[in-house]
Amino acid sequence: GPLTGKGKVFSVSLTFEPKAPKVSQLFSVRTVVTKLDGSKVTPTLVDVDATMPSHGHGMMTKPQHKALADGAWRSEGMKLHMHGAWLFEVKVQAGGQSESIKMPFDQPPEAR
Repeated sequence: GPLTGKGKVFSVSLTFEPKAPKVSQLFSVRTVVTKLDGSKVTPTLVDVDATMPSHGHGMMTKPQHKALADGAWRSEGMKLHMHGAWLFEVKVQAGGQSESIKMPFDQPPEAR
């Protein structure tokens, strides 16, 4: 299912397309933001990034983020170039509030 995380103000749900991207495969992320009580939010900004804290580096791509008609956001050009422990960070601005929500994600190695 989606990768989900909660902050103090917002909850985020990230859906990957394709659902299980392979190492070094370009993928996109659809981000839906709600308030913690589940009520709908239409963010003015959503920025999705991923880093590997244990290796001290991020992605080698610079994703493009755009708002969709239904209030969700789409981030294209995501790529995890190594398997292992990544940390997704979603920066959200909505209704004059901003928050950064971090979610761990384990990128599986390539099937041999």
